[in-house]
Amino acid sequence: MASGQLVRWWLQLIDNGSMNAIEGGRLITYEGWQPLGCPEALVPFRVWTSEYDDWKDGWGTPRGVFGQRIADEARALLAGPWPPMG
Repeated sequence: MASGQLVRWWLQLIDNGSMNAIEGGRLITYEGWQPLGCPEALVPFRVWTSEYDDWKDGWGTPRGVFGQRIADEARALLAGPWPPMG
């Protein structure tokens, strides 16, 4: 399966709840981003997984919010053209 198709599949799994959003974000970050040429459209997955991994108890944002942000971003990408431009 080509990298773009694989990333789209991961996005679908995140969106339908078949894959944990954090784990899916990690797959996209570590297995999909670079093979696709580091597209700007996938940067939020890198940011949100990093924020989740670096989270500290004193932050004003609950840790679970980052998984929801990943799921929301997956849904937004799936709603647009594929592969995403920009």
